[in-house]
Amino acid sequence: MNEAQCVLPWMHLFVDSFGYFYNCCFGIAEQAYSYDESGQIIKASEPGAILRHWNSKRMVELRKGMIAGEKVSACSGCWRVEETGSASFRATANSEYPMDETTLSMTDPAPIFRYIDLRFGNLCNLACRMCAPYSSRKLSPEFAQLYGAKSVEPFQNMNWFESPHFWDELHAHRHQIEKIHLVGGEPLIIKECWEFLRRLSEDDCAKNITLSYNTNLSHIPPQAKEIWPRFKGVVLLVSMDGVGALNDFIRYPLKWEDFERNLKFIEENFEDLNVVNCHVQPTIQAYNIHHIVEICEYLAGFQKIKRYPLVNLLFDPAYLTPHVLPHQYREEISKKISDYTDEVELGRNDLDPWANLSLVRSLRGIITYINSEDRPELFREFQRVNDLFDVNRGQKILEFIPEFLPIYGK
Repeated sequence: MNEAQCVLPWMHLFVDSFGYFYNCCFGIAEQAYSYDESGQIIKASEPGAILRHWNSKRMVELRKGMIAGEKVSACSGCWRVEETGSASFRATANSEYPMDETTLSMTDPAPIFRYIDLRFGNLCNLACRMCAPYSSRKLSPEFAQLYGAKSVEPFQNMNWFESPHFWDELHAHRHQIEKIHLVGGEPLIIKECWEFLRRLSEDDCAKNITLSYNTNLSHIPPQAKEIWPRFKGVVLLVSMDGVGALNDFIRYPLKWEDFERNLKFIEENFEDLNVVNCHVQPTIQAYNIHHIVEICEYLAGFQKIKRYPLVNLLFDPAYLTPHVLPHQYREEISKKISDYTDEVELGRNDLDPWANLSLVRSLRGIITYINSEDRPELFREFQRVNDLFDVNRGQKILEFIPEFLPIYGK
């Protein structure tokens, strides 16, 4: 395999929230979706869509370019990551899913779906402040107020997963599958997905498949305890953006007591649920950078759930990044995080060495991110959006984030 090649176009299936097929999740940024001979987008809800995507002009040309050693544009996301010296999704996939050279030399191989990645539209039960109607339809009314009714029209009827055609076609490839990654909306409330997993669980192939979720963990369906143990294992990436009331504020209308009860249920039933890894994933943003240390200290209290956060840095929308806050203010926050990082680096906690190292790297990355840009001109937009949320939700930002008092002007 040459240095420009990635195994994903030879063994991966990715469907985005609209039901469009891409080479992988990074292809979305380049709008590298699959289309048919007439130039129409292939939609997952259509009969035979999976095979049409696999043999589409887009996929054939992408494989051809990789075989020739080209850095194809659909993979620019990975190339940008690799230029920083970090491990890209491409590099990880090449390591985890080795393929034989004969297959990797074919532009139109037989379908092989070892790794499935599905994004379930915008059916979600939360309306998180940093989210958008693309991921949660509950945000559409507020975004219509902010940006006009037409701005939310593209996000109506994002329900491709309701089509039985897709699930039946995917089920035919069940014996190839090694991993299924499920993202929302909120994947744990998608009944069609649970029905599909039940079908798989009744087949001997389930023991070879790892399930992976990005979830808000607002609800743990009773069928989880029945179905998950029949699979090879379950990985949970749990969204959490603060401890206590701050999490309620950001992840409206979730209640902390409900979320914490579910998190503790995972901790106490790790083996019974067949969970092999559970990582809490905060989205670092203007709303929570004051309380990163509190998140880390809270997670250190667990034993089976990972005791350090797997951070996600927010870049869009730009007005919710930490970069909109005054420079001096960010310096004070950076010092707070840096002082805590020094304590962690000295080993003044009971984390194992690998967890300690991972936490230090994450914290130093957050500090770099906080200070990487200055966007004070966007603070007015931050206030405008936040004030509308506050009015609609009966909340007041300064009651949840009193640290904003010197800069919020109210």
